[in-house]
Amino acid sequence: MADFPAPAEGIVLTHFLVSDDVDRSRAFYTEVLGGEALMDGEPTIVALANSWIIINTGGGPTDDKPSITLEDAPGLAARRFPGVAVHLAACGPCDEDFQGLLAAAGATP
Repeated sequence: MADFPAPAEGIVLTHFLVSDDVDRSRAFYTEVLGGEALMDGEPTIVALANSWIIINTGGGPTDDKPSITLEDAPGLAARRFPGVAVHLAACGPCDEDFQGLLAAAGATP
């Protein structure tokens, strides 16, 4: 397993994928695309380029996201949630920029 790539500088993007076959999905991202498994099981985390891919089976709503269900739902695009997170090495210097972007997008930090 590779070391977890905490960014020393810059950013690392994380993409969350819901799969009904986590092992098969991990094999695709590691064996076909050349990623490195950082964690196996559920969830599985794969480092690929300057990103992390988290692969899990999904689940029902949680207290903080009561209207979100994460499931592998072919043909039901409205029930998919493409979660992307940005991990910053040091967010202090760019905090004001991100606050402005969030405000412009109507989001909260």
